[in-house]
Amino acid sequence: MSALKYADRVGESTVSTGPGDIGLAGPISTDHASFASQFADGDEMPVVVFGGGKWMSFVGRYNSGANSLTRVTFRRSSTGSNLSLSGTMTVLCGWGADDAEAGIRTDVDQTLSAAQQAQVRANIGAFGGGSVTSSLGADVTLNNSAAFFEGPSVAQGSVGSWFAVGSVTLQDSVGQTGYDVKLWDGTTVIASTSTRSVAAGVPVGVTLGGLIATPAGNIRMSVRPSRPTSTMFCNASGQGKDSMISALRIA
Repeated sequence: MSALKYADRVGESTVSTGPGDIGLAGPISTDHASFASQFADGDEMPVVVFGGGKWMSFVGRYNSGANSLTRVTFRRSSTGSNLSLSGTMTVLCGWGADDAEAGIRTDVDQTLSAAQQAQVRANIGAFGGGSVTSSLGADVTLNNSAAFFEGPSVAQGSVGSWFAVGSVTLQDSVGQTGYDVKLWDGTTVIASTSTRSVAAGVPVGVTLGGLIATPAGNIRMSVRPSRPTSTMFCNASGQGKDSMISALRIA
């Protein structure tokens, strides 16, 4: 089937009878145009014919020599089948339900080029699934008050801008203890803080978040204790997420 043509205010009467070609008898009013004035021989268009309590929609092909329409594809009718015409009826070029549905399908199903797909991914901040999350797999013993110990980390790659949030749960077995905590990529500190547990055996939680562009390495949480008798927990709560980190690519 050829690509359909469309035109506004095309409407003629017909006195054709039967299920065959539909002869056109002129515009139905001075406000309407003829098929001959809007379509060339062989053009196909959506057509609706109605009158006398009957109607049918179909794809028609204009025949300039006979000034008629050939029924190419039946769509719908008041009888559910190809309509046999009788009496004087009206013939219109009209956009129908099938044309609307086809337009929607075309819009939804169109294929994006590789460049368009890349732009969409950039616009929505896509990186794989768009985000990465990781939880600490085992407790980390913080046994050196001069060193930072690495906690949960994510391998997000070095492309794009990222929003990261990390949290750690800390506890000392001896007494009140201070902790320096930072969220970073191994080179650039995204966010940092200092906190203190109130007593031995009492855990303290710390959460940090921030933005970073083109990370130099895995984004991670790191902790330096003031006593060498502390622990960074992975599952003291029994929920498995006591120390974790997430990163979302935003550009």
